Amino acid sequence: MIITPAQAYLSAGDDPFNPSPDAIALLQRVQEYNWPIFEFTEATKGRPLATLVYHLFRRADLFSAFEIPMDLFRNCVTAIENGYRKDLSFHNSVHASDVLHCTNYFIFQSEAVSSAAGDSDMLALYIAAMIHDFDHPGVNNNFLINSYDPKAILYNDRSVLENHHLASAFEVMNRPENNFLRNLKKDTWKEVREFVIDMVLATDLSQHFQLMSSFKTKVGMTSALPNPTDSTHPSSSSTFNPHEIRNDRLLLWKIIIKCADVSNPTKTWTLYGHWCRLIFEEFLSQGDRERRLGLDISPYMDRMSINFPSCQNGFMEFVVMPLFEAYDKWAPVPGLLAELKRNKDNW
Repeated sequence: MIITPAQAYLSAGDDPFNPSPDAIALLQRVQEYNWPIFEFTEATKGRPLATLVYHLFRRADLFSAFEIPMDLFRNCVTAIENGYRKDLSFHNSVHASDVLHCTNYFIFQSEAVSSAAGDSDMLALYIAAMIHDFDHPGVNNNFLINSYDPKAILYNDRSVLENHHLASAFEVMNRPENNFLRNLKKDTWKEVREFVIDMVLATDLSQHFQLMSSFKTKVGMTSALPNPTDSTHPSSSSTFNPHEIRNDRLLLWKIIIKCADVSNPTKTWTLYGHWCRLIFEEFLSQGDRERRLGLDISPYMDRMSINFPSCQNGFMEFVVMPLFEAYDKWAPVPGLLAELKRNKDNW
């Protein structure tokens, strides 16, 4: 895997593929966990996703590894970013960029993780993060199901949004003018598509506890650094071996994209608070729509009785904390867990 420096660009400008000096300066800090994503959005003039995914593909030398035509890549990632609604406060291309950034962070934060990631894994991880909320309508699965939305009918009430993100994004990616993966070998394409599908479906919170149970069972029998002389591989007694076992590797990628998707409470209070305001704006908007339609108003979405601390404390206690504690068993993230606890206490 070749890492290309951030400054290795052509002349700077407003083009996402020739970023401004301010954007390049921020890309040089991309491995910081509390990366200033909102500053980056401003520096890219509202095109954070295209700029970031282009940088990460270059950094990992994926263009050479998979003979990716640059014109098709540009067309595709531009179309994907355009497919995120700008009128949504949270589920927009800034959130997609944030998840992409965090996914990349978790890959390189630990040698135990990065050493398990081959080129096709990197390709699948970056694509999954890029498209994971594509064409999000600003409401959750329960709303779509309860309102008999055509998407819920199409996907039989099962992971409605996640299936929609995948199907819609792959339709865009497979258009002749966007098909930057056309040179992949058949077996590679099949595996990348399978991994992308499984990772995006894993972001459905209805699958959370089953996935957590599988991962905790695996990592509960080993430690992150089982051999003091080798920090990159699990011990021979471990049942979790993503370096050698394909399903274990896929399980790790699912956990990583889940961590990235719900990472906001593990950031500094300033970043986390900004994201909180944005997600609550969407929550309350959904509650307003449910009221107008005569539907039961979803928990924490009724502006007449919203309890912000209770909502976030519950989310952190039952979703984020157990997830990051389990991940910490494989790839230690003590600083993130400490920040998460501080943020929880702040409520």
